[in-house]
Formats: sequence, structure tokens, C-alpha cells
Amino acid sequence: MNEGWIALLIVFAVLVGALMPLLRKDRPSDAPPPRRETLRDWRNGE
Repeated sequence: MNEGWIALLIVFAVLVGALMPLLRKDRPSDAPPPRRETLRDWRNGE
């Protein structure tokens, strides 16, 4: 295998590794943000 194929394989591996987070289905960014805790919630918890 010559150097050109090795370099192409390395570039392909880096590209696939960079795209893997973008291709995942279970992204945490899709979930709604948690409700902010207020002072009233804190006082009712005691």
C-alpha cells in the first residue's frame, strides 16, 4: 500500500470520527431545558 492510500485512509478516519456526534440519534440538545428553581420553590421544600 503506498503513501497516498494511507493518507486517504487517515483523512477518512478523521472525517468519520468528526461526523459521529452529528449522526447520533440520542442528542441531549433535543431535550427541553430543566425548569429553573425559584425562591418560592426553595421555601416550599422545607
